[in-house]
Amino acid sequence: MLEPIDYQRAVRDLMARRRRRKIQDTIRRLISLRPASSSQVTLVGLLLVFAGWSVPLLHPLLVLGFAIMVVGFVAGIIRLRANGAAASRDKPRPPSRRGRGDPPMPRPLA
Repeated sequence: MLEPIDYQRAVRDLMARRRRRKIQDTIRRLISLRPASSSQVTLVGLLLVFAGWSVPLLHPLLVLGFAIMVVGFVAGIIRLRANGAAASRDKPRPPSRRGRGDPPMPRPLA
């Protein structure tokens, strides 16, 4: 015979699975500390510059921060140009100056 379904237990198990999945996703995200955008790279560089400027023992971070800021800025410019080129390819081409509607039909051979 089939046992009756315990809905409360099923909901508790489902919620526990969802909680575990959220925790695992958060851990995965923290382990992979790759920046999602060039602005995040620039922000990290700015933070390093500020830390190197404010703490005398961390002055080498000033140079490293400036280098990271330049890399983030250049990456942002390259990404903007790449996105602009992709967007221009997706746009429909304007009609040619010569064309006035549909092209003429070919004449029959015989």
